[in-house]
Parts: sequence; C-alpha cells; structure tokens
Amino acid sequence: MHTPPKRILPTIKGSVPDPFSRPSGCPFSDRCPHMMEGICNLSIPPLVEVEKDHQVSCFLYTYREKD
Repeated sequence: MHTPPKRILPTIKGSVPDPFSRPSGCPFSDRCPHMMEGICNLSIPPLVEVEKDHQVSCFLYTYREKD
C-alpha cells in the first residue's frame, strides 16, 4: 500500500528537457535555482542516501555530506 507524502514537493520553473536531446550534466541544471556552474552542468550527480530509504541525485547533497 502506498503512503501519501507528508509534504508537497516544490515545483521547478521551466520546461522538461527533450528526452532525445538532453543537456549535459544534471537534467535539472538549466532550471535549478541551486545550480553550481562547472559542476551541475558538466556531470550527472551520484545517488546519495540522505536518510534511511531516502535517496537524492544532487550535487548540493553530495557537497553537504563532505562538510
């Protein structure tokens, strides 16, 4: 049985990239307010576990984990 989310996910402005012509790097890099030039637009972020059974694919969390 699926449990409903505890909060609503924020929306991202802009359009979803063309699946046949994806940008290099993170697929959200051209629409993300936290995009880090030279990082997000060049590489796909790894999957990071932020808590039990909760994973994200974002360099913002990758760099936070190292702090």
